[in-house]
Amino acid sequence: MSLVRHVVAPPAGRTTATDPLAFDLLVNPDPLRISPSSGTPVTGDLIVVASLAAETPVECQSFTVTVRVGPGEQDLCSSMSGVTARISLEGWQATVNAPAGSVTFAPGPGTPAQLTFDTDTGLTFQLMGLPVNQRVGLSPVDISASWRPLTNTGWQQQNTRLEVGKFPLGFHLRSFTAEPLSVPRGGSVTLRWDASAATYLALHYDGRVHPVTGKSSVTVHDMAQTTSFHLRAVAQDGAGSVERTLSLMVHVPDSAQTAGRVTVHGTVQTTRVAPLSESDPLIFPQPLPTLPSALLDIDKQTWTESYWTRNALMGLHRPAILRRDAMYHLVFQPPKSSGLVASVYDSYGWLALEEPFATRGADPALAYSGGNVCCTYRDDNQVMLRKIFLGLAWEDPDPVPEAITSHPHALTRRGNQVFLAFFVSGANPQVWPLKYKVHGPDGWSPLRQPPGNWGPHTVVAMAALGDELVCLYVTGTKIQVLYERSPNASSENWVVGPLLDGWGGGVIDSLSLLAVEDLLYCAIKTNGPDRIHLISYDGTSWTPAPEQIPDRHLVPHHPTLTLFDDRLCVV
Repeated sequence: MSLVRHVVAPPAGRTTATDPLAFDLLVNPDPLRISPSSGTPVTGDLIVVASLAAETPVECQSFTVTVRVGPGEQDLCSSMSGVTARISLEGWQATVNAPAGSVTFAPGPGTPAQLTFDTDTGLTFQLMGLPVNQRVGLSPVDISASWRPLTNTGWQQQNTRLEVGKFPLGFHLRSFTAEPLSVPRGGSVTLRWDASAATYLALHYDGRVHPVTGKSSVTVHDMAQTTSFHLRAVAQDGAGSVERTLSLMVHVPDSAQTAGRVTVHGTVQTTRVAPLSESDPLIFPQPLPTLPSALLDIDKQTWTESYWTRNALMGLHRPAILRRDAMYHLVFQPPKSSGLVASVYDSYGWLALEEPFATRGADPALAYSGGNVCCTYRDDNQVMLRKIFLGLAWEDPDPVPEAITSHPHALTRRGNQVFLAFFVSGANPQVWPLKYKVHGPDGWSPLRQPPGNWGPHTVVAMAALGDELVCLYVTGTKIQVLYERSPNASSENWVVGPLLDGWGGGVIDSLSLLAVEDLLYCAIKTNGPDRIHLISYDGTSWTPAPEQIPDRHLVPHHPTLTLFDDRLCVV
C-alpha cells in the first residue's frame, strides 16, 4: 500500500509544544490543480481536521481559517466568490470575510459559547468551492484558534500555518506499487507508477537519489533489508514549482538476527567473531574518518546531487548548516542575492522555502537551544536573531542588543546558553576587539570581552566540546585558541591557548568548528594556496599538523562542517 504526502514539507500541525491543538490539512481534489488561462476556474475544497494534542482538555470559542487571495504563486484562490463553509459541530456557524480571505467558525444563537475539546472530540471544518488561481506554487493556510484551559478565564490564541500545493492542470502521480511486497534476501522488486509527462521524478531509498524521469517502472535487485521507497515528483511552471511524494515499504524477511550497527557502552566479551560467509570479508570500519568523506563539487554534485530542483547551490555563500537527529537546517545566500533562503532536509530530500528567510542579510550562523533552532545573521551591520520551534515555523527577526559588526560572527550552544562572538570596530582601524554575548533564561547578557592580542581580525569560530567552550580567531596567518571552562558564563573563566599554524601561509578566509562525540574538528580555508585543511582537538591538545583535504575542481569559499550519514562532510 502507498502513503500519499500531499506536499513534501515538514508537518506544521503545531507551532509550539505548548499549543493544545494539532491540525491536519486535506484537499479535494487531491492534489489541487490551477485554473486554465481562460474559461471557468477550477475549484477545490480545503478540509481541516483538528485534534487535541495537549494532555488535558481545553475550551474553544472560535476557529478562523485564512487563505491568500490573488494571482501570485503564494496566493491560493483568485477570489472568495461563491465560497461556502461548514463545520462538524452542531449549532456552530461559518462567517465568510471575502476581502480578508478568511472564514470564522463560532457558536450560533442558542448554542453554548464554547466547546470542551477533549480526546474524544472529532472536529473538521471545510472551505468549499475555492477558485484556484492560475499560478503553480505553494500557498500558506493560516489557522487561528481561541482557547483556554478549563480552569482559566482568560482566552489565548493559537496560530498555526499549514501549506497547500497548486499543481499544473495535467499533473498526476498515482498508483505507486511494488511486486512483490515481500522479497527474499538477495531478490528483486519491481516498482511501478503512473506519472504525467514533463515531470521530474526521483526514487529515494537507502539514503540515495535515483532519477527516473520519463520512466514508469524500475527493478531493484539484490534487496538486502526491508526498505522504504519514496517516489518524489516535482512539477514546475515558470518560476513556481510544487512537489508530491508517494511512499511504500518492501519487506525483506530475515530469519537470522542481523544488525546494521551495534553500539556498546562498555566491554564486549566473545569467543569468536566470523563473517556471514567465506566470501564476505570481516570489516571493522572506523566510526568516523579523519578526513571529510565528501566535499561539495557543484559540477559532479557529489553530495547534493538532485536534491535541489529549483535553487542550485552554485555560488553558495557562507552556508550555515545544523544537524539534529535525521533533520538538517540550511541557511545560505543564493547567487546574486542580497538576502538569505532556508531549507530543511527531511531524510530523503532538501525542501526549499518559497519565501526568503531574510530579504536582506548575510553571514548566517545556526545553533540549537531549548527546543529552538536559532539563526543569527547580519542585516547591514546589525546582528539579527530568528528562532524556529521544532522545525515548524520561523519567528520574526529580533535585533541582538549591542551586536554591531561588519564581519561574520560565530554562534554556538553550551548547556542552556547560547554564545554569540563577533568583532567590533573602534577608533583604531587596525584594532578589532573580539566581543561576545550570552543568551540564557533571562535574555542577552551585556557585551563582554575575552582575553586576546587584538589586531585587524575578521574571522572567528566557536563551539562547545562537552562543558568546554572553545573559541578560535585569526591573528595574522595563525589561529589563536581560547578556552572557557567555567560551569556558567558569568564567571568568565577564559584561558588563552596555543597559536595554531602549519597550513602553508596565506590569508585565512574562514573557520568552521564541529564537535563529534569527544573530538572537535576545525576546517580552515586559506586563499593562498586556495585549499582546505582539517585539524582536531581531543579536549587536551590539537593535532600537531593539519591534514589537507583532497583538492577538488571547485573549492568552496566558506566551507562548513557537518555530519551526513555518520560521515564527516564539508559543505
